[in-house]
Amino acid sequence: MITKEQGEQLFLKALNLRLSNTGSINQAEFANIQKSCMQNKIHFIQNELKRDIGYICWADINKESFLNLTKFALPPQFSYEWDEGKILLLLDIYFPKNYPVRKILEALKTKFPKRRLVLFNKKGSVRVYKKWNNRYVRLQIT
Repeated sequence: MITKEQGEQLFLKALNLRLSNTGSINQAEFANIQKSCMQNKIHFIQNELKRDIGYICWADINKESFLNLTKFALPPQFSYEWDEGKILLLLDIYFPKNYPVRKILEALKTKFPKRRLVLFNKKGSVRVYKKWNNRYVRLQIT
């Protein structure tokens, strides 16, 4: 567990990185980044010079939160929901434009090597990926 001050430092670091490159952030992104930082659910990616260039924010949700998200489009609302289960919900991924997708995937595989089910919430559309034969395959939700 991290202290409130440490969470706030992570949040300011992420906001500085995001706003200095994109210049904008919406309310949902702001809340997701803030809650992720307060629960220490953020990982910064560094370049060869050890400078932060991107980050990954996530929540570890349970089956109930998974069903709320996939069936009713209700994302986790409360901070405690960020650390409830073993289902990885990617909330915000930021990298500079033209950053190789291959490196982003490597960062995800390195940070989360044993996750079998990954959700990615992008602009209200939830994408589900399941690990199968050491690869992630997109699943269709009906």
